[in-house]
Amino acid sequence: MHKPILETESLTFAYHDGKPVLDSVTLSILHGDSVGIIGPNGAGKSTLLMHYNGILRGEGVVRVDGTEVSKATLKEIRRKVGWVAQDSNDQLFMPTLFDDVAFGPLNMGLGEEEVRARVREALELVGMTEFAGRPPHHLSGGEKKSAAIATVLSMRPEVILMDEPTNDLDHASRRRLIEFLKGLDVTKVIASHDLEMIADLCRRVVLLDKGRVVADGAAMEILSDEGLLSAHRLEAPLSVVLGRLRRESPDESGQVTVEQ
Repeated sequence: MHKPILETESLTFAYHDGKPVLDSVTLSILHGDSVGIIGPNGAGKSTLLMHYNGILRGEGVVRVDGTEVSKATLKEIRRKVGWVAQDSNDQLFMPTLFDDVAFGPLNMGLGEEEVRARVREALELVGMTEFAGRPPHHLSGGEKKSAAIATVLSMRPEVILMDEPTNDLDHASRRRLIEFLKGLDVTKVIASHDLEMIADLCRRVVLLDKGRVVADGAAMEILSDEGLLSAHRLEAPLSVVLGRLRRESPDESGQVTVEQ
């Protein structure tokens, strides 16, 4: 039986204006799960993710693999939980890509040989070995996203948190990222408006609105509930809608007939 790796209990958080962005959120995410966090703008998706590795700390309890997130445990937490920001430029600030990917392992106090091995491993995983000596600001949008993921993989985390990972990616880069994430054997928590990507990657979906959990369940169950999604300013992914139509009204060939 899988155990929880991420837990929140009655998590509440407000920014400087005092308005709660998270309002008593209680969630449990299991080892090895792939969870999509969805909701309209301002629902609290990014804010929730930033609590799981201690970027933000609100009222309530956050645990990672049984350890409560606190100032004293932050170093341990960040070894287990990797964060891929919405803007890849936030994670790429060194003169070369090699330096960026090496930054985390160096700060863990690892020796030079181990650091080099981890950089090679991470760059190979994202298909960017030949870019090691290149300045990150010379990379394309898709290359920067892969590079940002490599900076996290070099830490060998147990959990990867991703905030809008397909933002600003062209179709080919988006597809490559999705296929890579499908094969990545870690717990994944992805906050996104890209519900097609969520449908492709995630087994479970949590719907947030106004800082509260309003739905939590199997991805296809939630993503096919057009009434629920519409009530929270979202649209069902086209692939899910078409799949339902095929089941409900196939023609003799098993295809949906759409009247023009």
